[in-house]
Amino acid sequence: MNLPDYDFTMVSKRFKKSEISTSDIADKAYSLWKKQEYEDAAILFCEAARRMQQESLSKGSHHGEAMNYYIRAAFNFNQAGKYSIAEPMLYEALKYDWPS
Repeated sequence: MNLPDYDFTMVSKRFKKSEISTSDIADKAYSLWKKQEYEDAAILFCEAARRMQQESLSKGSHHGEAMNYYIRAAFNFNQAGKYSIAEPMLYEALKYDWPS
């Protein structure tokens, strides 16, 4: 996955605790998506994808869940009008070899 450059520190201020799990990040991203706060949701989905990819690599498993977050990030960048970020991400997602 080729994650775009993003500033997680800005949106991390939305969390009250210092230890933030991947699940916490994804939950907040879904919440922001529903509130139509697309750019912040996209950034959180990127961070969830990055962390899930690292977790998958350490466990030697497939990155399917990381790619799901990656695609959601792309959708949200698109909805935020950040087409130059969303388009390459969506093209990459089309080429992804999903596990059977």
